[in-house]
Amino acid sequence: MENLEILRKQLLSKAKEQVVEEFSSPEIQLVKAVNLLEDLDRIFNLMAEHCIEWYSVHFPELRETIEDNALILKLVAELGKRENFEEEVLVQLVGEEELSKEIFQASKNSIGSELSEKDFAEVLELAVNALRLKKQREQLESYIQEKALGIAPNLSQIAGALLAARLLSKAGGLKRLAMLDSSKIQLLGAEKALFRHLKTKRKALPPKHGLILQHSFLQQLKPWQRSAMSRALAGKIAIAARIDFFSPKSRADGKLQDSLQAVFEKCQKIPEKPQRQFPVLERTRRPERKFFKKFNKRK
Repeated sequence: MENLEILRKQLLSKAKEQVVEEFSSPEIQLVKAVNLLEDLDRIFNLMAEHCIEWYSVHFPELRETIEDNALILKLVAELGKRENFEEEVLVQLVGEEELSKEIFQASKNSIGSELSEKDFAEVLELAVNALRLKKQREQLESYIQEKALGIAPNLSQIAGALLAARLLSKAGGLKRLAMLDSSKIQLLGAEKALFRHLKTKRKALPPKHGLILQHSFLQQLKPWQRSAMSRALAGKIAIAARIDFFSPKSRADGKLQDSLQAVFEKCQKIPEKPQRQFPVLERTRRPERKFFKKFNKRK
């Protein structure tokens, strides 16, 4: 019994050491920050949508003139009512003369209704809080980029710091990402589409890429050019993650980036495949059945 108690204490101390080591890893902080960034994006979009819809009761033409939600919130927080939309002030806030003139003319010819001071105070408070949330999101993004560059410099060079952080968060850390093959990295973040494809017995199309679709190279390519680029990008990400994990002090010295740039230039030249044209069949007359012929003869 004494030996079992000693073994139990040793196992407990070993488990505590592993827990402390796991939670002291800087990757944990990066994963938490990425999760918070996604929540901030969702909350900001929701707050901006409600604020703009509420303000549209007073100035509905503003939403049709400006597409950027952050700019609309800035104008609402700075100027308030549409009567305060002066052309000179709009040029300073917007930065474009033509767009400022359109907003100014829309404010003069608006068909919106008036809001009470109490209602307007709530709209302004909502706009200010949404802008503060956006500023906090920008600060968090710079923190994530700095953290990702320290943990996985080669991966950040290939995928970009923000995408690298999201890949690390989705995979569960640098070690797990380094152990994945390129095909799994290519589909990281597209699990729902993959399971939908398998569940419907391949009636739904399989996904070609997951989180790596956020990469600038894939964003610049046409849909029919992305397949080869996504495979190449996933392969380079796998190599960079393994370098960062197994040899943290090593640097790829731009070799992976140069080869990826060459693949990107080749993919840009891939032409669109012509759609398959099926021959149009002429509709033939259906032969009459014998029953109808006999029936007609009786008549």
